[in-house]
Amino acid sequence: MLTCILDLPNTALEELLSDPAKGSKSITSRKLHFRTVTEHFASTIQLLVNYLSNCVETEGLFRISGSKSRIETLKTNLQAKNLIDFAKKRFSPHDVAGALKQYLGELSDSLLPSNTYQAHLAASDLTFSCDENQPSNSEKTVRLKYQHVKACQLLLLLLPYDTYIVLKLILGLLSKVSKQHQVNKMTALNLSTIFAPHLLCPRSMKPRDICSTIKCATYQIQFFIQNYVRIFTVPMDLYTKIVNYNLAKERLNDSSEALTCSVFKKFVPSFDSPKSTTQFSKSPLKPCSVFNAPQPVKRKRDSSRKVIRRKLAAVIKINTAKDNENRCR
Repeated sequence: MLTCILDLPNTALEELLSDPAKGSKSITSRKLHFRTVTEHFASTIQLLVNYLSNCVETEGLFRISGSKSRIETLKTNLQAKNLIDFAKKRFSPHDVAGALKQYLGELSDSLLPSNTYQAHLAASDLTFSCDENQPSNSEKTVRLKYQHVKACQLLLLLLPYDTYIVLKLILGLLSKVSKQHQVNKMTALNLSTIFAPHLLCPRSMKPRDICSTIKCATYQIQFFIQNYVRIFTVPMDLYTKIVNYNLAKERLNDSSEALTCSVFKKFVPSFDSPKSTTQFSKSPLKPCSVFNAPQPVKRKRDSSRKVIRRKLAAVIKINTAKDNENRCR
């Protein structure tokens, strides 16, 4: 489905599913706090995002530099898992924003894996020229934008769980900041220019190659920010197939797989454990494996199935209505 939308070669899917960490080389010798996206890294980013979500009206957020010494102090405390009381205002919003950018810059590769870079560029090409040359309400623009959103949705499904959570936290924050651009002077274009190298551009690329594609990469991050809600929603056709597949598994009484799967855990929070993954705790981001998920007691199994099916039917009905409304627009 993804390769058809983006018109990619037959070998593209194999490349998208490959491990981008293989063959990567270190490009810096300075002291780093994180090199890969771990659960601790995701929890740290979540803590910073939670604070910055209350500072979205700060002028020049992510553009104005913070204090270098305070940023290093903040990162040292976070690495040691010390309790940080932001209410004491020891750190300014610019200090916290600077720490967030440094964490992303210290990763061995961009947050979006380097093996998906060409696919993201192909996705951005769908609407990059349309935004410049055609009205936004034309039939062609609406159709291409729909394909662009769907391609982004499918690319997100290829991400590891912790990487997906971190990306969603950051883009959600940038979306909030861009909506207050009249106050903070930071538009979606300004933010995408700052974050494209951290989120999308591969570390291994030569500067000359990055310069030739930076416009498309920046536009892709801008598109993510402007369409944050739609992009972080599973495509309806894929969602329906997953629902039917899991219900069929239940009818066959296959105990090897739980009803929920990783896609549900990403896009439907109600299927998670009672503790929401959006709350900061010692282990807020660890997903429950589909193979070790707790099984319900047999005598309650029939009732639990009915409740889950009603929830699925309600979610599908709501998303279908929204999808039809967006197409009409």
